Amino acid sequence: MDTPSRYWLNYLSSRYNF
Repeated sequence: MDTPSRYWLNYLSSRYNF
């Protein structure tokens, strides 16, 4: 099973604009 790390990071980046 692949963990949605990329998706999660992308989400955070889009949310908090890192």
